Amino acid sequence: MKFCPDCRSAYKDEIEKCPDCGTALVEKLEEFENIEFAELCDVEGPFKANLIVDVLEDNDIECYLYSEPVHIYPIPGEGIQFTVYVNREKLEQAKSLLEDIEKSEEMEPLPDDEST
Repeated sequence: MKFCPDCRSAYKDEIEKCPDCGTALVEKLEEFENIEFAELCDVEGPFKANLIVDVLEDNDIECYLYSEPVHIYPIPGEGIQFTVYVNREKLEQAKSLLEDIEKSEEMEPLPDDEST
């Protein structure tokens, strides 16, 4: 597995450049050198995957995304499955945060304030 040093996503070994930012991939990230990772969840689509990573990073949980096309001919921005990996030592904390994210998605949006 190779990593993008800029966006910290993971890719198959045969990929040389990050498809998102064009940066050359590296064999490992120095900040992850002594961390054992565990799979947190699978997510389809970049928006939710990046939302989860942002929340994890805001809570000081080391994480990265691994992505793979779900279809043979994926449509750009669709049909990509992301797997979120987190520091194994913080897996339970990450699961709790993931539950909070999923609960917030189930909430009804607040109505617009028409009085302004």
